[in-house]
Order: sequence, then structure tokens, then C-alpha cells
Amino acid sequence: MNINKKKLLYPIKYNSNWKRFIANVLLGLTSFPMFMGINLLFPLKANATANLTIQPISWHVIGLDSNKVTDGPDTFNIGARVCNVGTSDATNVQARFVFDSSNQYINLTGSDTLTLDSLPAGATSHPPGNTGAIPSNCRDFYFNVVITRNRQAYDATRLYRIEATADGLGTVSTPSNRELYVEKLVSQNRNSVLTFDGPTVVEQGKTYTYTVSGSTAPGGYEQLVFATNFPNTFFEILSVSTTYSTPSGTSNNANYGDGCGWDSNIGKTPPKGTYRSCIGPVNYGTDGKVGGDFTTTYQVKIIGTGSASVTNLVYDFSGSSYHYNSDYGTGVNTKIVTAVEATSPDLTISKTDNNIDFNVGDTGSYNITVNNTGNAATSGTITVTDTLPTGLTVADGALTVSGANAGDWTCSASGNTITCTSNTAIAISGSSTFSFDVNVDNNAPSSVTNNVSVSGGGEPAANNGNNTGSDTTN
Repeated sequence: MNINKKKLLYPIKYNSNWKRFIANVLLGLTSFPMFMGINLLFPLKANATANLTIQPISWHVIGLDSNKVTDGPDTFNIGARVCNVGTSDATNVQARFVFDSSNQYINLTGSDTLTLDSLPAGATSHPPGNTGAIPSNCRDFYFNVVITRNRQAYDATRLYRIEATADGLGTVSTPSNRELYVEKLVSQNRNSVLTFDGPTVVEQGKTYTYTVSGSTAPGGYEQLVFATNFPNTFFEILSVSTTYSTPSGTSNNANYGDGCGWDSNIGKTPPKGTYRSCIGPVNYGTDGKVGGDFTTTYQVKIIGTGSASVTNLVYDFSGSSYHYNSDYGTGVNTKIVTAVEATSPDLTISKTDNNIDFNVGDTGSYNITVNNTGNAATSGTITVTDTLPTGLTVADGALTVSGANAGDWTCSASGNTITCTSNTAIAISGSSTFSFDVNVDNNAPSSVTNNVSVSGGGEPAANNGNNTGSDTTN
């Protein structure tokens, strides 16, 4: 019998059935897990991540009065919209204003870096000038640019960009080929502010609404800015919503109406090409103009304290010149707004036993003092809760309240829990004191610690960290 030794030693080479067998095994190893929803050979990993986008939302043209630089506006809001188009929240979002060239006449006033604790994820990266509310995954950041009131500032330029980042992410930036350009602004009556509604005293940490109405030429302008110069040191602009009568029913979610499709990108040798001109496509109506009667509503959060003159600016480009409202800084157009620390009560509580040891079989007395260390009197019901430790019970099964302010308090007992309430206001730096007795039972340990807490009185949750007290008695 003849035996082919090569086929015994190398069966795959000489038998094609072996090739098919191994191929089928490999196919089975890959296809079966995939059929079960698992890939063992090539596992896929999907991680939720944040992803920021950024875009300008302000006109790059700023300016001073064309005749007298000491008149008219000198401060302008320049902003960018940051959106999170990823799949998870972006945390510790930071937006920063950066100058990429120097010019002594154009500078920043206030903060150059603004922060946001968290920005949720969403699918929309909202372009400026669009209608509708700003999506929840986007937030606008506004910076205050100030021009030195000097005639040499006319036609001054300074390159700028706004960049943003967040925890674990790189930096995104607005286009680097943009600059701030100081124009000569002509004062004119057809731009005017009619009403300016909103509080003049605001509290840190709270949110407020300001509503401004005004008018321009009935036919509108190619470029229109209707802005309130909120200082970003203590105002955080949460949202802007503007409606116009021209075109009818038009709305905007920024303070800049780019009617005609303005070219803000400088050329290699500025000015070059279509820079600082209308190139389209138009954003409003058919002729690329926006304006008429308008109303803007701001939602702002107070993030600091201070006082400032808050003024509304209406300025535009039409024909071949730039104009601003002649009532700038006068009449209803201006408010002195003061931001103060939040006024609210801050309750604390203490408990003492008069430094007297309790004796088994006798009664002991606890003194409770509720203090208001806040900057506003209390309001509403104040509640004190005391749960007696093992070995102490309500004296004789009934609760008797005594002390300096006993008449202000109504107390009751349920088991070993004592609850006392008062509707009498405690003034700033004021206090309220009362006492009650307890039985010391035979099973009382050698030492007891009694805890007490206070709540209510109009105290905000942020002040609740000091609302407990305790006393240890032998």
C-alpha cells in the first residue's frame, strides 16, 4: 500500500475540504455572536461625549458719534453662541474673548471669561438670525467692548475671536478673520426707544425680565442692532427675543438683525472684495431689510453685585451710512440698575441645658434659641423639631413652654418628637427663645445628646446648612 507522506503532514495544502472547514469555523465564530448582538472578535465601543460648536451673533461694526465723540454710545455687546451637539452634557463650559491684534482705542471692559456649569446635549446648532427660541443645548455669551472717546478712534480696527471649551474637550473658536471696526455713527431721530421695563434693584442669584420697545424707519434697514448694554460683571444674559413689524411677524433670537446678508470676513488685504457690504442671501423678507416697530425681551440672571447705567442702543446701516438713536442715554432709555446680595433670612438654632446635670427620676430643662443671621426678616411659619434621645420623655406626658418668647410658640409632642411653630417674624439679627421640661427616666444612659432643627420662615434652601443644633447632658 502506497502512502503519500506529504498529504499526511500537510493535509490543508492537499485537501480543499480542510480549507472550507476552517473557513466555516471562522465564519461561525464571527456571525454567531453578531447574531446574538455581540461581536467577540471586533467589539464596538460607544462613548457618550460632548461636542461644542460656536458662531458669532453680533455685528462687527461699532462706532462713535460722527461729530462729537463725547456724545452717544461707546460700549457695545459682542457675543457668540455656543451649542453642545454631542451626546452628553458639557460641564464647566468657558467662553473667552481674545484680541488677536492691538489697538489702544478698542478694549474690553468687564469680564473676558464667562462660565456655565453645564450645557445639555442636543441636535441643533442654531445659526444667528433664525426665528424661534434658542435651543436648550445652546447658550449665548456676551462681552462688553468699549471705544476710547477720541477722534483718532475713527476707522480703528482690532482683530478678535471668541473661543469656548469644556471639561475634557478641545477649544472651538469663531472665525479668526474678523475684526471690530469703528465707524462714524450719525445721530438720528427715526431710531428711538419708547419703553424700558424692568427692575432697578436686583438680587444676586435671581432671574429677571427686561422688556424694551422702540422704532426705526417703517421700511427697516439692511443692518439693525437693538442692544442693551448689560455689564457682564453682574448680568448674565440667558436669552434674547426680538419681534419686528417689518417684515410683518418677523422674530429674532439675538440682538443683531442681519437683514441683507452682511460680509464680516476681512480679505487678505483689508478692506478687500465684498467686506463690509451686503452680499446675501437675505435673511428677512424679499429686500433684506428688518425693523419698523420692535420689542426685545431679555431674560437675565444676576451673577454679581454692583451698580451701572443700563442704556439701550439702536444703530443701523442703511444706504451708505451708519446711524444711532438720538435719545441714547436720555429719558426712558436709561435705568440705573443696582445688583445687591440676595435679601433673605438665615436661621440658626442652639440648645442648652443651663449647664446643669440631669438626675434620674427628676425633670430637666432645655432652652432653645432661634436666631436670624440673614439680611431680611423671617416670614411665614417657623418650625422647630426636637426628637428626644432614649431616656428622656415629655414631662408628665404634657408639654409646657416657658421662657422669654414662649407666647410666640405653639408646641406639641408625639411620642418623643416635639414640634414647635411660630408665625411671629424674627427681625434681622433678632432671636426667639423658649424652654420646655423633660422627664429623666430610669433607663437614661450616663450621657445623652439631644438634637434640634429649625426650618421655614422664608429661608431659601441655600441657607439651610446651619439649621441644626445639639446639646450633650450628663
